[in-house]
Amino acid sequence: MDFTTILILLAALVGGFFVYKNFFSKKKVNVDSDSDSDSDEGTAEEIEKKEFTLETLAKHNNAANKIYVSLKGIVYDVTENDLYAPDGKYNMFAGKDATYNLAKGTFDAATLNKMDLTGLKRSEKEEVDNYSEHYEMKYTEVGWLKEWKKSE
Repeated sequence: MDFTTILILLAALVGGFFVYKNFFSKKKVNVDSDSDSDSDEGTAEEIEKKEFTLETLAKHNNAANKIYVSLKGIVYDVTENDLYAPDGKYNMFAGKDATYNLAKGTFDAATLNKMDLTGLKRSEKEEVDNYSEHYEMKYTEVGWLKEWKKSE
């Protein structure tokens, strides 16, 4: 093997790890142990889900206030993912409903919080469903968006 091949393999390995770490690792669940309990097992911390409006969701766009993203009207806590941080690639989605943008694969700020999905193609609706499954696996659901209207 020559040096170029080794560098290419190393870059592919590092890139593969990055993709796995950011997109396929399972979300972390906080565990809170009950000191008054006779059991040695901790209990999963219950998150009280609440209703958000677009206005209250918009306040959750930086780490100081937690970072939330809405997808199909479900609000997720994405604070732990640096991609949504103020200098991250996906920061524009922070504090917004990103359903339409993820369906279309666009970073157009004008379409954030767009909830009319009637014009989406079948493949775009499937793309949203794929993202929805990904978010459910990776992030903690913290509530729902009041203004969301499911259009099919």
